[in-house]
Amino acid sequence: MLILHKYEYPGPGRLRGAWWCDKCVALLSAPDVGIGQLFALLRQWTPCTQLQLDTIVMEILKRGAHVDDRDGMTDMTLLHYTAKSGALGNEELACR
Repeated sequence: MLILHKYEYPGPGRLRGAWWCDKCVALLSAPDVGIGQLFALLRQWTPCTQLQLDTIVMEILKRGAHVDDRDGMTDMTLLHYTAKSGALGNEELACR
C-alpha cells in the first residue's frame, strides 16, 4: 500500500517543492509502486497531488503507460488529469 505523509497546504510564497520531501519522491520512484497506485494518488486530487502532478504523471509514464491509458476507477486518462490541472490555472504544468 502506498502511504505518503500528510502535509499542510503550502502558504503563499512557498516554493512548489519545499513541502514535497525526499522520502515522498523516493517512495513514488520505488519500482514496486504500480501504475494503479499512482492513479489512486492522482484520484485524491488534493493540493499536494495538484502541485506534484508532473512528478506523478512522469512516474506513471516511466512504468510504460501512455497518455491515453485510463484509470480503472474514474475512466479518466492521464491526459484528462493534466487537462484538469490546466483548467484549474496551472496551464504551464499541464502542458509539460
